Amino acid sequence: MYNSVMKETVIKTSEIIKSTLNILGISADAFAFSIGKDRATVYRYMSGETNVPVDVLTKLLDLAYYHGVDITKILNIADEGEYYYHATASEIKFPINVHINDGESRDFGYGFYLGENLRQSSTWGKLGSSTIIYRFKRDKFKELSILDFNKMKSIDWLNYVAINRKKIEYQYFPKLFEKYFKLERNIDLIIGKIADSFSYEVLELLYKNKIDIDQAEYATKIMALGNQLCLKNELFGVSLIPDEVIRYDNILSEYFLHYSELIQERENNNIELIINRTPNKKRLFSNYIKGNE
Repeated sequence: MYNSVMKETVIKTSEIIKSTLNILGISADAFAFSIGKDRATVYRYMSGETNVPVDVLTKLLDLAYYHGVDITKILNIADEGEYYYHATASEIKFPINVHINDGESRDFGYGFYLGENLRQSSTWGKLGSSTIIYRFKRDKFKELSILDFNKMKSIDWLNYVAINRKKIEYQYFPKLFEKYFKLERNIDLIIGKIADSFSYEVLELLYKNKIDIDQAEYATKIMALGNQLCLKNELFGVSLIPDEVIRYDNILSEYFLHYSELIQERENNNIELIINRTPNKKRLFSNYIKGNE
């Protein structure tokens, strides 16, 4: 039923090799020389006769990235900004059930998660699996009631993630829990940054008064992982139908996981800048809590 109304796009690594070389204006011979391969091997990559090693794909796509070529141009995906994205390693079982992950520790609690852009959403795949990405028109979501953490202080986002990820306990911060329970009441859609191990490191330091609120605020600003959306409205989820499904092969899927690791490495290096600063005692989390009692 649902597949009959969806456009389907299948993207193969061999096609990506050809399109990227064409966009960059690099000949197959020149590319073969740059990666230490013979031209016949590169032509086999381009024809699909030989699987492309992920390190070869990485070198080429990283080169395109550093030259400012958007990944959507390489993948030939139009109108990126008009859609939200849900990436998975397996087919979605329709209708969408927003309570499918009840009880799991997720950034914004239970819900159906979506990404704002194709590059970041593509990193939500699974190693060894072909990534499947569903696109949903943003216009479908415009009438929903929204809680947008980007319009609030970063400390609010950090606290909300900590509550949902069970990084803090109700018995120690009851007022904090009650504040965010009220905020999310009657909300259909939550928008905010994507948390990762870097975020959790910041949380640990903040709650132990190893860094102050200003340092934590700065840390969230340098995060480069983009935004995620969490759909909470059950009835809306049941009626939500994707407009398109995009399928990657295993090699392209692995590349995007590599991209995610590079971003993570950059952030892990940046945290040293935060840790090595002396916290302002007046801006410690313990004082923030006292002010919110």
